[in-house]
Amino acid sequence: MKKCVTCLEIKHLADFYKRKDSLDGLRNDCKCCRKARSVQNYFVKHEQNKEAKKKQYLRRLKENPNYNAELYMRNRDKSLAISKEYYNKNKEKVKAKVKEWARNNHGKALSYSKMYKTKKIQRTPTWLTENDMFLISEAYELAALRTQMFGFSWHVDHIIPLRGKTVSGLHVPWNLQVIPGTENMRKSNRYLV
Repeated sequence: MKKCVTCLEIKHLADFYKRKDSLDGLRNDCKCCRKARSVQNYFVKHEQNKEAKKKQYLRRLKENPNYNAELYMRNRDKSLAISKEYYNKNKEKVKAKVKEWARNNHGKALSYSKMYKTKKIQRTPTWLTENDMFLISEAYELAALRTQMFGFSWHVDHIIPLRGKTVSGLHVPWNLQVIPGTENMRKSNRYLV
């Protein structure tokens, strides 16, 4: 049995946290008092901690302009898993947010769409024949047909991405594949060998 210095109650030893540097190996305040003080300190110091973390973040960003990209790459798998889990639990909410963003940022959304279409046109060689153009249009028709038949989205994917980081492909029939939309979004603009 031990007396808590905060609430002055006598409690069992199991009600005290361990502390190596004290004589009996336990803290002087009980677990309940310790938790109450931690909660109180959290709310009192929350704004101070928030400000300190912001300053630390800005300092790191100033020292290394690529800090965000490096942090993301270190935690990429974890971030993707968290994002995927959130998306699966909140599909309708995420889709609504994306639509809302596009509605509120019409200029940016249109810019991104036009930029992609322009890149696709730039990556379409002039030496393609009519048969090649027909095969490209057939791939898009197949994707639309599969979407209608199976009830989930199918995309026309570029095997070698048009805007890849390591390699960029062309918008030609032999660089296209029709795959489920989720697979295409997971692949993003990476080239999977």
